[in-house]
Amino acid sequence: MGNPTCPSCGHEIYEKGAGTCQFCGQPLARRVAGQVSVKGGGRRVARMAISIAVLVLMAVGGLVSFLAAQEREMPAKESSSEAAQPAVQDPVSSQPADYDICTESMRSVLEAELEFQRGVESGMLTKEELDGLAAKAEGSCPVTDRPYRVDVIGNSVTVTCPDHGPVRGDW
Repeated sequence: MGNPTCPSCGHEIYEKGAGTCQFCGQPLARRVAGQVSVKGGGRRVARMAISIAVLVLMAVGGLVSFLAAQEREMPAKESSSEAAQPAVQDPVSSQPADYDICTESMRSVLEAELEFQRGVESGMLTKEELDGLAAKAEGSCPVTDRPYRVDVIGNSVTVTCPDHGPVRGDW
């Protein structure tokens, strides 16, 4: 059986109890199954194991933080969807019927506003006719009695109920 070799330089170790390689000076450990191992090799493995454990703990901590942040956002989203619900609801009638009633009312306000805008643009209506159309163009939700908002942008008119949404038209 040949002599063991130095793991650093590969030369054969001739002295049986040598603490270092006589060629490169590498510290040597005791003989194990005919081979010579480098002193401190176990430290390298221990450091690597500690590094891996730290990385795993950091990954788990990051995952827990991410999930906790997601959990905190969930109630906020639910409360914002509750805020989007109408502030006042008629307990007797159903929501679709309320929406239809309000939409019909908004359409009449929209038509009055469109007629008013066409009259202003054409210059064919008298002041009294314009005032009458302007009065018709104001309105409120027949279900909740909240006032409509009328926006005129360019050739487009939008009538918005705070509870039931918008209706749009162009002239």
